[in-house]
Amino acid sequence: TGIWQTVYLEFTPCERIEKFKVYPDIENSSVLITGELCGKAEFTAEAFYEGVSVGKVSFEASSHFTANLPLSELHLWELGNGRLYDLEIRFGNDIVKSYFGMREVSIKDNKFSLNNTPVFLRMVLDQGFYPDGIYTAKSDEVLKRDIFLSTNMGFHGARLHQKVFEKRFIYHCDRAGYIIWGEHANWGMDYTNAVAQGNFICEWTEIIERDFNSPAI
Repeated sequence: TGIWQTVYLEFTPCERIEKFKVYPDIENSSVLITGELCGKAEFTAEAFYEGVSVGKVSFEASSHFTANLPLSELHLWELGNGRLYDLEIRFGNDIVKSYFGMREVSIKDNKFSLNNTPVFLRMVLDQGFYPDGIYTAKSDEVLKRDIFLSTNMGFHGARLHQKVFEKRFIYHCDRAGYIIWGEHANWGMDYTNAVAQGNFICEWTEIIERDFNSPAI
């Protein structure tokens, strides 16, 4: 079906951050950061809330790393209010800027809980269709407008139907405190076909790897 996501080129130094994931721990007001590095250098992770530093950790690292980052301020991600932290990771000359939200989701007795509080989910089915771009939004404003319309009609989330959405859309959902459920497309796939199964599982694995780190997934 062609290119289905935004494509970009990025310069990376020899010592660089390959990938990382952030695991929030609201009980201990901290985050666990794990990832992979190329080369050997000093590693630093620093968290900010509304521009103020709320935690920092540094050490020499190479290959795989695990870093526990205590936070001096705990601001929970809630429906309607993302309260995101900014995250800056440095490794040698490589700098990556990201973000995370402090929240915990669980299911108990068939009830969905956010931060240990049961929540009744009022969600729309979002098919990610744009009349002037088919399945591609023209701008961030178009992506944000879908969230604005949904929340103003009384919904606080969406099931992303049969499509892997743009990461920019997920970012705006995270900021807005808008919860989303993702799913893979099947388009009438023949589950008895071994080749189709293999392709499906490989693609689904890549999708989970891409989006698992998003706080609102």
